[in-house]
Amino acid sequence: MPREIAWDAAFKVHNRMDPTKSGMFMAWDFARVWDGETLYIRDLDYGKWITGLIEKCGFEPDTHFARYTVYYDGLDVTGNILCEAHWHYAIRMNLERGLDFEIVPQDGYLETNHDGTLNETISRDDFLAWVDNQYMYLSD
Repeated sequence: MPREIAWDAAFKVHNRMDPTKSGMFMAWDFARVWDGETLYIRDLDYGKWITGLIEKCGFEPDTHFARYTVYYDGLDVTGNILCEAHWHYAIRMNLERGLDFEIVPQDGYLETNHDGTLNETISRDDFLAWVDNQYMYLSD
């Protein structure tokens, strides 16, 4: 089942190297499809997210990571957003406590594809349905 997000949900981004480039976005900034009433997390556009980070927050995909922390069942799990799935996961898991992200320098040699493209063997809708099912499994 797709999760809804408030159209005015705030996405706070903290640039840890240059705090003057920290920024805030609203969910509607990333809307791919929106009827003016219901906005679903899976309809948020990862490409718009990356573009917003680059233009407003000084994000450089070759030298920075966008990082999130998930608080689940007493555990703090920090991860880097390397694709659309990580981004959607971070949003779902932090929706109630606030959407805070950090821009941090890369500390490894991991090469990633930051344009949000998916493996050609599965459709975007099938992939996001799988992500929705994973969230439901973790939240039960």
